[in-house]
Amino acid sequence: MMEKKRFVAVVLVCSVLAGACMAQKVENLSESLPYEAFYNPDDAESPAGKILPKMRMSGDTLFVAMSTGLYAKDVEKDGAFSLYAFPDMPVLDFVRSGNRLMVLSMKRSSQTDSLLLVSEDRGATFRDGTPRIEGLRSVNGMAQNPLDPESLLIATDKGLYKSPDFGETWTKLSDTVLDYPVLRFHPADTALVFMAGSSAKTQRGLVCRLDLKNGENSVYETEGEGRFMDLLFDSGNPEQMWITGSDAEKIYRSQDGGKTWQGMNTAAMEYAQVPCFTRIFGSRTGTDTLYAVAGTQNSEVCVWRSLDAGENWDSLFYECFFYGEVIVYPSDIVQHGKDFFFYFNTGVFRLDLQQAVSATDIGRVQADPFFGMLQNTPNPFGGATVVRYRLPETAEEACFVIYDLQGREVFRTLLSGQGWSEIEIGADVFPAAGTYLYTMVCNGQKLPAKRMCVVK
Repeated sequence: MMEKKRFVAVVLVCSVLAGACMAQKVENLSESLPYEAFYNPDDAESPAGKILPKMRMSGDTLFVAMSTGLYAKDVEKDGAFSLYAFPDMPVLDFVRSGNRLMVLSMKRSSQTDSLLLVSEDRGATFRDGTPRIEGLRSVNGMAQNPLDPESLLIATDKGLYKSPDFGETWTKLSDTVLDYPVLRFHPADTALVFMAGSSAKTQRGLVCRLDLKNGENSVYETEGEGRFMDLLFDSGNPEQMWITGSDAEKIYRSQDGGKTWQGMNTAAMEYAQVPCFTRIFGSRTGTDTLYAVAGTQNSEVCVWRSLDAGENWDSLFYECFFYGEVIVYPSDIVQHGKDFFFYFNTGVFRLDLQQAVSATDIGRVQADPFFGMLQNTPNPFGGATVVRYRLPETAEEACFVIYDLQGREVFRTLLSGQGWSEIEIGADVFPAAGTYLYTMVCNGQKLPAKRMCVVK
């Protein structure tokens, strides 16, 4: 079975953010959604390792693809999610054209069998729209032409295919196979197609540029293992675009239409230490201003801003919105006006950007607005383990504390400095093998505890 990967979701967004705020701003919208409908990454039937379930906005309606159907909610009104289409069917993504709905689904009998279903009555009846390709086992991504809803792209385990007629016929464009593929038509020239993700062969980040007019194709690949996740196109300059990655660079920029890419200075994003999943949006006030929003497996949200077209970034906002010890898996983020909607395997959440970052502070960046700590590595451990942590410039008093499961303190030490540091803890400080909780306190504010396991 393919090893499950854990993700950070990073989003480049329009410039409606500024300043920093530490108050709780994230709202849980998933009380009306059945818990069993969320995809479980540890389930053998989960699509993890191939494709992540998606959300899409259509007007004011938020659609969420779940294991028991496609759910919808009007985000401008009070009220619950309701089942919209394909009841009791595992849905991973969807596109619409007129009254026709095509969903990317998954056969329950196999982790690697995805397929396309087309319906004109919200899934009450449907036909199989999967291409008739010999040996095809999975469809792992889809995209719709923004200028022609009949025109579609799909990424499969046999390559990249295009349909001009909403899935009636398919033409092969490329043999390239990617894990977690992201597909895009260039909005200024839809004959220019991009496919990004992680190479199924080398596990390196890969972005493919296909020019369907003249047949000129180009490929950019990271030097080490990684993954590219989404593209932002500059609405004012079709030659400029950005892409986010899971390696040390995190954000790349192209100024020649996607033929070559350069890594940006993302030192401020060091907090995002695990691979990334990305959605990208354009700036409303100018293409030089960009925002990145990350959701981590620890239910943390971070916001950064760039004022120079992505070359440099400053941290603006941090919040842990779920004070528990469950590791979560973010799979998608979408934007609607001032709000962000986060899709985790534990729920759907909303972040009000206008509240999170005051509009009166536009043009001002607060330095080091957050502190935090990462999961200890290795874990479990028998000799020593290391915890990386970050202290803000405003830190006056900080300490690191370990408790047993009965709440008894077993270790405490003072912390000092600013920015990122690390602390090594030896197994000899623990009275016995077992599970312990650790936390960090800075200026009276306590972080949610994480677990570490000692083996002796």
